[in-house]
Amino acid sequence: MIKPIQADTVSAAWYKAVTATRAAAGHKTFHLIVSIEDPLAEDARTRHEIDMLLANRGLQTVDTVANTIMPAGLAAVCRTHEELVTKYRNSYDVIRRFRKNSWGTYFGRLVAYPIGSDKHPAPVDQLAPVIKTLRQKRVIGAEYETAVATVKDAAGPSESIDPGTLIHHPTRGRHGRGGPCLSSVAFQREDNRVHAVAHYRSHYLVERAYGNYLGLGQLVHYVAHQAGLEVGHLTVLAGYAQVDGQLSDLDETLGRIADHHAA
Repeated sequence: MIKPIQADTVSAAWYKAVTATRAAAGHKTFHLIVSIEDPLAEDARTRHEIDMLLANRGLQTVDTVANTIMPAGLAAVCRTHEELVTKYRNSYDVIRRFRKNSWGTYFGRLVAYPIGSDKHPAPVDQLAPVIKTLRQKRVIGAEYETAVATVKDAAGPSESIDPGTLIHHPTRGRHGRGGPCLSSVAFQREDNRVHAVAHYRSHYLVERAYGNYLGLGQLVHYVAHQAGLEVGHLTVLAGYAQVDGQLSDLDETLGRIADHHAA
C-alpha cells in the first residue's frame, strides 16, 4: 500500500499518484487514497503533457473522460438542474451508441439510474435529492454517507435522504475492463462547503485518472453551485490502482513535468 496522497491541484494529485504507483512493486497498489484540496485547479504544463501522452497512445482525451462524469459544457447552458437532466436523458441513447459508453456513462447513472427491470428501466435522478439535502442548514452527520443499496431504498418520511449517489446496481452491471469502475460518490457539507468522496473498484492511472479527477471536481462544483454552496475538497479511493501501458513514454512525460516544476 501507498501512503495517502495529498495535493493542492488535480495536476499535482495525478503526478503524485502515478509516480508513487510507478515505484511500487509491479507498478500497482491496493487502496490508493488521493485527496485534492482544490479539485478544479490545474497546472497548464502538466495538463499539456498529459494531453500529449494520451494523444500519442491513441486514448480518449482528458476532457472526454471528464465529460462522462460531468458534462460541464452542457450544464453551463442549462438554467436549472431539471433542464440539464432532461437534455441529457434525451441524448443518452445517442451517447450510448459509442463503444466505450455501451453500458452508459457515470453521469447517466447519476441522473438516469436504471431502477426496474433491464427491459423496462425507470430512470431515477439521484442528484436532485442530494442537492436538496445539501441546501438544508442542518444535516445529520450520519446522513452524509452513500448507502450500500439501490436508490429506491430511500429514507423514510421522517429522515433526510442520503446525499450520496450509487453507480453500481447490486444485482446488475458487473463488468470487467471497459465497464464502470466508479462505484459511488458521496457528498458532505461542512459549513458552506461541499466535499466529496468517490470510490473506484479499480483505477487505470494513465488512461483515466486525470480525467476522472477533473470530472469529479467539476461534479462537486456543479452540486455545490446548485445547492448555493462552495467547492470543498475531493477524496478518491481506488481499491486497486495500476500504471497502465508502456513505461518508457510515461517516464519521459513524468521527467518533463518534474523538470518544469524544478525550474
